[in-house]
Amino acid sequence: MITFSGTPSISTSIVGNLPTVTLAATITETVLTYVSAVVDWGDNTESVYPQIAKPLVLAPTHTYLSPGTFVVTVTASNFSSPIPEVVTWTGTASFANAGYQPTPNVQSYAYIGPIMANTLGFPSPSQWDWQFGTDNATLVSSLTLLLSTARGERLMDPNFGTNLRQLIFSLSGPIVNDAIYSDVQQAVTIYEPRAQLVDLQSTTNGRIITVNAAFQSLINGQQMTVQNLAIAT
Repeated sequence: MITFSGTPSISTSIVGNLPTVTLAATITETVLTYVSAVVDWGDNTESVYPQIAKPLVLAPTHTYLSPGTFVVTVTASNFSSPIPEVVTWTGTASFANAGYQPTPNVQSYAYIGPIMANTLGFPSPSQWDWQFGTDNATLVSSLTLLLSTARGERLMDPNFGTNLRQLIFSLSGPIVNDAIYSDVQQAVTIYEPRAQLVDLQSTTNGRIITVNAAFQSLINGQQMTVQNLAIAT
């Protein structure tokens, strides 16, 4: 008979700034000699232990490429004939919290301070004044800056910002709404990948467009809003 000796467990940590999980499990067999196991890490990867003499002590560590919640499944089997006996254990590894910080790189955090041009006339990542932080207030501030800046307005980086001001005098309707959503989504994807656009509503009154946008933090999984952001020509 194949069983887990005690209850398997998983522990989570941040190693090299990447979400990491460590599994602890022991598989025993009361009659037969050999057991096998497969660990499904919940991100389309597996660790396979094909035929090992009992007891099989598992203590593997797995690194994920991004934060999130992952279902870890251990499937153990013996070599009984004609039908092997199988036991399964499932646990959850969650990294949807503020302990994970993406590594700053060329597209990590929106810059908020003065920048110096490199030899090509564009900012180097090492010269940016990073707005570094994992709290939602910092993230909302960064998103507000991004949405309220007109594309072409940022010195040395004409692609930073949105085209919302150019759309103020456009006729309202689904086509314009789709254009606004796509424009904001593109800006967020490039300049603030800590967040994901969930919903965006805009209204135009004269020379002012008012934007209400909902985002999900990819750091802690929480939803946040940029409310009543008024953009004028």
